[in-house]
Amino acid sequence: MNSPVYTFVTRDENSTVYAEVSKILLSTGQWKRLKRDNPRFNLMLGERNRLPFGRLGHEPGLVQLVNYYRGADKLCRKASLVKLIKTSPELSDSSNWFPESYIIYPTNLNTPVAPATNGISHLKNNPKTDEREVFLASYHTKKESGEGTVWIAKSSAGAKGAGILISHDANQLLEYIDNQGQVHVIQKYLEKPLLLQPGHRKFDIRSWVLVDHHYNIYLYREGVLRTSSEPYNSSDLQDMTSHLTNHCIQKEHSQNYGRYEEGNEMFFDEFRVYMLNTHNVTLETTILPQIKQIIKSCLSCIEPAISTKHLSYQSFQLFGFDFMVDESFKVWLIEINGAPACAQKLYPELCQGIVDVAISSTFTLNNGGDSSSASSSPYSSSPSSTFITNSNNCSSPKLRGPLHVGPFTRLSSSSSSSSSPCSSPRSSPCSSPKISPWTSCGGPPLVPEGEDWTCEVVQDRNKVFLKKPPPGSPPQRTAAPSQPSTSCPPARPQMCRSSQLISTGPPPKWVKKLKAIIKERNQQRGNRGQKRAAGKVDGVPPGKRPRS
Repeated sequence: MNSPVYTFVTRDENSTVYAEVSKILLSTGQWKRLKRDNPRFNLMLGERNRLPFGRLGHEPGLVQLVNYYRGADKLCRKASLVKLIKTSPELSDSSNWFPESYIIYPTNLNTPVAPATNGISHLKNNPKTDEREVFLASYHTKKESGEGTVWIAKSSAGAKGAGILISHDANQLLEYIDNQGQVHVIQKYLEKPLLLQPGHRKFDIRSWVLVDHHYNIYLYREGVLRTSSEPYNSSDLQDMTSHLTNHCIQKEHSQNYGRYEEGNEMFFDEFRVYMLNTHNVTLETTILPQIKQIIKSCLSCIEPAISTKHLSYQSFQLFGFDFMVDESFKVWLIEINGAPACAQKLYPELCQGIVDVAISSTFTLNNGGDSSSASSSPYSSSPSSTFITNSNNCSSPKLRGPLHVGPFTRLSSSSSSSSSPCSSPRSSPCSSPKISPWTSCGGPPLVPEGEDWTCEVVQDRNKVFLKKPPPGSPPQRTAAPSQPSTSCPPARPQMCRSSQLISTGPPPKWVKKLKAIIKERNQQRGNRGQKRAAGKVDGVPPGKRPRS
């Protein structure tokens, strides 16, 4: 058997998903499991809320990968998700797929209360904002117009159906939250859900999504419906088994658990047949396109905040997106789980997919055990790998993974359908804002025809940076590329070699001076190397040097 090439540690003994991933890694013969406190690892399968992100990526000579993204709780905690959706311009269409929601803090926490007339502005400017006044205004408006008065209160950090109240009474909901002592979300209840027959029962849909270290988004091909055991009754809000599909609630409180589906789970193959026979609609054309668009919108929104693309370590993460479908086949996002469990029969395939997509793409795995050979993955990020850009596309450093890897399918970017990759500033990957006046290059700085782009080149060994001109300086027309191109100037920082660049004209005096200094220092280093070869350093033979 080949000797192990890479090492990993496991710090979450309760995760069944990563327990299976560990078994798969060990079975390859190329991974060795270390003690949980050993810092010299390649891969950490850690516990979601106790990861030492600040200590990752500091081991010389090691590429380190961790199974969570730092900051992903922006999506995975209910209150944070509500705030993100309300304050992100990229999610301005969220009213079409996310129920009306409000963040409520208990009164004893003395949290600032947003005014009913300008709640969103207050939410943007304050880290913590109680939206009870905004909620009450909306509640009374809907009550007067007859749009429905059923709302659901959910604990922001709650799980397994805990900390939930469904009610017609706004004051009852607020009093319940005040007595709980922690932040909650009040959400408009979906009063007309699509129901399963037989039994007239509610269901929700769990979809598994994997984000790799390049922030490629992959959707697992299988999904599962978590079904209720009891008939849906909109007039009886006290029967939680009728309204909540959580496994814990159904298994503990319903005598009909498992009566209709084994384990109250229906998989996509059966659901496809059901939708076609019962409603004459297909899953692929009616439900899945909505699911995919919601997933892409949410994950793309937080990419700039959590991506590890330019950090000293890499991340990947498995997410669980929970959806509901109303009677008009409209899909609604309910919540996002950052450490989702999985149906028992899906473990082998799902976990093998995690290894193939998220781990084998980062580390070179091969049958011969030669760690120096090139990775068979088309998007390897080993230390020797380089970015390859295409002059016919935007010079974005993001590497696209393969469209299909085992049971996972990559969700293409929203701009891929456009005829020109840079035609839409909102959807183009090249339109991301510069994070500083210095922007390193991901390839030749090709300039769209008819546009001005003034660059100054500063070269330090194999690093080349492009500097934007100061505001108000007269623009200079850069020579157009030899072949017409619709490519954008580089939009995200990336290391590149000087051979990738084209000339941008004579540099200013300070650039020449900087180059002269660098050249002089390199010559000094070369002279010291020659002296060492001759057995002298600073003119002193080795045997005559004083002991330090």
